[in-house]
Amino acid sequence: MEKDVAPGIIEKVNKDFESKIDSSAIHVLEEKAANGAATYEDAYKYAEKIGEARSKALQTHVTAEALPEGKIYYNIADRLMNDSLSTDHEMVAEYAAKAQQAINEKAGIKLKAQKAELEQDRIDSFINGLCGSEGNPIEDVLWKLGEPVVTHARTVVDSTIKKNAEFQHKAGLKATITRKAAPRCCDWCTDLEGDYTYPNVPREVFQRHDHCKCTVDYEGKKLKAYESGGKAHSFQAPDEGRLETFTKRDTIEKLNKEKRRKELVDQQKQIEKIEKTPFYSFKSLSAAARKFFVEDEKTIKNTDYYIMPGTYVTGVKVISTGDKIREVDRLINTYKLPNGELTKARDWYKVRGRADVTDGVRTFSREIHWYQAENIGKVEFKFPSNKKQR
Repeated sequence: MEKDVAPGIIEKVNKDFESKIDSSAIHVLEEKAANGAATYEDAYKYAEKIGEARSKALQTHVTAEALPEGKIYYNIADRLMNDSLSTDHEMVAEYAAKAQQAINEKAGIKLKAQKAELEQDRIDSFINGLCGSEGNPIEDVLWKLGEPVVTHARTVVDSTIKKNAEFQHKAGLKATITRKAAPRCCDWCTDLEGDYTYPNVPREVFQRHDHCKCTVDYEGKKLKAYESGGKAHSFQAPDEGRLETFTKRDTIEKLNKEKRRKELVDQQKQIEKIEKTPFYSFKSLSAAARKFFVEDEKTIKNTDYYIMPGTYVTGVKVISTGDKIREVDRLINTYKLPNGELTKARDWYKVRGRADVTDGVRTFSREIHWYQAENIGKVEFKFPSNKKQR
């Protein structure tokens, strides 16, 4: 009977991780939180330290020599990453909640800080991408134990801010979200920089790509009487006890006072429309809306490459529709609707875009093509054949 190597690897990773977080930098941050002086800037620093320590521990002990056949199989990845990422989540979520509590007390808001919930779907997606259907050679996926692990820790802070903004907004407070771009960041992050009043916040504000060091901050504020038509109200926080009396604002600040914010909100609605409908409205969409987020790996047909998860496919454009698609008959017969009925030729689109693709070693930007139909989705990603790359 083959030995179960997972417990031994998990034990080594945890011991190494614990030794790496026993540092003066971590202790200083933890002392600030204990004294009620932590900020979200501190929370991001703490998340980065936790993520880096975990990443280094994983890359040290998850090796070809330690794994059966040098591959990381699902049963190993499942236990290892659930143990590692759930622990990281708990540590960062606890710290971020303390930062939020300090913010509440400083603002005189008598609300309990909300702790981000564990996003199991995110961890499951991480595991599936790490091990594949029949296990992956660790050399091919070692990079996924690097920066993506640090990014996971940072997203816990993002989730904490989002949850508290929603909670305090429902309780009648004005919730202001501020995203600040890191120095020399990408155009996507630069476009998102600015102040937003919850709930008019594009979901992208709470998202990040690998190596993204942009920060999100939050400020909750009690409203004055003139902000709610001169009438004061008492509110009950959801699932919480009675709060102090304060005022509620009945109308949201006009979006045209923050032109850039309005544009981002409108673009987000257009992006959501793309994800749910065919492409007939593309001509009216802004350039920023002609993209979609890749949450899970998208395999490139007949190659060892795949589209990198956590990135965007950009420059999306329809290049052929309906009967003009050479393989439309095959698509109709291959992909049936959920009710078992066949699609029609007019339902299908051939689309192109540009994406970051990798084979686990090399990564580069490449034009890709795929087919798409309403209620079917995007299928058969592939490289264009015998054509000059755009």
